[in-house]
Amino acid sequence: MDLDTSGRDLLDMAGECMDRDDLGNARELIAMAIAQAPANGNIVFDASGLFRYAELYSSARKVIEDFHERTGLKLYMSVDREEIIQWEQANQMIDDVPVFDLAEGPLQFKRLSDLERGSFSSYVTTSTPVEFIEASEQGLAITQSRTKYEFKWDEIARASIVTRTIYKGVGLSSTHYPQKICTLEAPGRLFQFDVSSTYPDFRGVVLLRAILTRYLNMEFIDERKPGFKVAKDDPIRNLKREHLIRMGLIAGGIILFSLFLHFNQTPS
Repeated sequence: MDLDTSGRDLLDMAGECMDRDDLGNARELIAMAIAQAPANGNIVFDASGLFRYAELYSSARKVIEDFHERTGLKLYMSVDREEIIQWEQANQMIDDVPVFDLAEGPLQFKRLSDLERGSFSSYVTTSTPVEFIEASEQGLAITQSRTKYEFKWDEIARASIVTRTIYKGVGLSSTHYPQKICTLEAPGRLFQFDVSSTYPDFRGVVLLRAILTRYLNMEFIDERKPGFKVAKDDPIRNLKREHLIRMGLIAGGIILFSLFLHFNQTPS
């Protein structure tokens, strides 16, 4: 059964609300779309996708379960219910909210594999990747380039998350996604890693962001806003510079290889 025009419009508007972090209105619009045709699998499929996009994994699971309870049918998706449950558990979510208590012990975050983090274009362009993070009541232990650094929470001089849009993914599934880069500035050290919902550096990034936001004075910068101007103290200015250098090296390598092939052609 095809999704009718009014239902599609409601879901499109919900997606626009999510891009503005207006989750309250997005939820209402999705609920209206489902209420119009509660047995329409296309609506539930898209609604679950929107909730996953907004990192509302409890809601994404619930609309699938409600559909199955109403119709007795299994919804076939590229991401199934069990995988959504894994994301929900990795982020320790209850009703879409990460619930944690560092007094019960530290929480650890290990860097994902290259494939899980997307293609080459998806990566944060830093030559010193963060490989492991442990958060405790006392502070952070961060392993970078196989060296472990420990800081108390109040030793982090500046913490920020910059959101921008880049081309991310693997192969044909690549498209434009929001990228959230977390920058932690500590005495003599700079740590940067991807905490996006799509192709992040770590599993459980919703939980990680919740921890950092609770214990640090987190600065949020959204480069997608109309009229955005980069400040002089832009926390990811180094990444932008490194990205240009990397693209220049790649382009230079392609040109040199092309010249090599041209001058080494066998005369006919």
